[in-house]
Parts: sequence; C-alpha cells; structure tokens
Amino acid sequence: MTIAALIDMPYQLQRAEDDLTIILAADAADHPALPRDEVGDLCGAPSTRITVDASAIGQVNSVLIGWLVRLAAAAGPGRVMITNLAPRARAMFLRMRLDQLLIIL
Repeated sequence: MTIAALIDMPYQLQRAEDDLTIILAADAADHPALPRDEVGDLCGAPSTRITVDASAIGQVNSVLIGWLVRLAAAAGPGRVMITNLAPRARAMFLRMRLDQLLIIL
C-alpha cells in the first residue's frame, strides 16, 4: 500500500533511491483533495528526482496545473518531470510555457 492510498489522494507514490514517481489517478484533476495537498512534503531531499506519470489523465484543468506548479516550485529547478501527457494536454502545457518550470517528456 502506498502513502497516498492511506490518506485517499489522487495518486500513488513509488520511491526508489533518489527517485520519486507520482502516478496520477484518472480523476486527479477533479479530486477534492488535490487543491489542499501539501506538495512540499512530497519533495524529499534536494537530490530527489520527481517524475509525474500522467498516463491515466484524460483531461487537464487549472487545479491539476496549479498542483504541478506548486510541486515544481517546492521541489526546485529541474527536479520535476512529467511523462505520458496526452497530445492535447502536452500542447496546452507548451502553450502555457510550463516547459520553463517542468521537464515535459
């Protein structure tokens, strides 16, 4: 069981050495706990690399973008990458210039 599962968050956490993977649930963008999430607690040591897996996300909204921005700000420059974005979401992220804050793969 993951830490997030214990507190009913819209993601699962997987830790390995200096890597943290956050696997977003399909309903993450609409989950009521996401706006209140204390993302600073996820960041760990300054050497931790954070990967956000968005493969289950069908839609992106301002709540999810705000959470990602807070996560990237708390983690520090170059530590957060997002993977498996749907093409439409990826285009939106690039238009919003979120590639200046997140590594978009």
